[in-house]
Amino acid sequence: MIWRGEYKQKYMEEITNKAGNFKKFTVFIKMLMAALNREQTDEVVIDLLTQQDLALIKARKQNPGQQTPQSLDHTTVPPEVKRYLILTLNGEFEKVHYPLPLSYLEEPDIATLRRTFQRMHSEVSLMQNSRAFSEMLPNNEVDLMAQSMTDFANLED
Repeated sequence: MIWRGEYKQKYMEEITNKAGNFKKFTVFIKMLMAALNREQTDEVVIDLLTQQDLALIKARKQNPGQQTPQSLDHTTVPPEVKRYLILTLNGEFEKVHYPLPLSYLEEPDIATLRRTFQRMHSEVSLMQNSRAFSEMLPNNEVDLMAQSMTDFANLED
């Protein structure tokens, strides 16, 4: 399943302004990349949430003593339900959430799939060099997975 979002500089800066902590586009992108690369993990965090997740969080904030479910069962959430990429900035005296809406792609184009598989292939290569990953799977399974991703990425239109 693939969700996608495209945002212009002006839109990103409006999101940060609405969140109450304006960031220039370049600063926001640096924060986003740090979260995606898991750098500065205590300062910036990224989550993928549904509208129901956001409603649950809001309910918890509005009624702190009331019983609410700890989490939602995402196996029952249809894929076409909108998702939000939430970038959270944990400052010294504040916590700011920047929501970025994502749309579900029912049938992604071949170029999108190729980029996804090339990215996955790169990640598999990195994981192959990781001791923890190499202990989880035998080498032949890792090699087969990497080869099938390469084969798909090299398919012609």
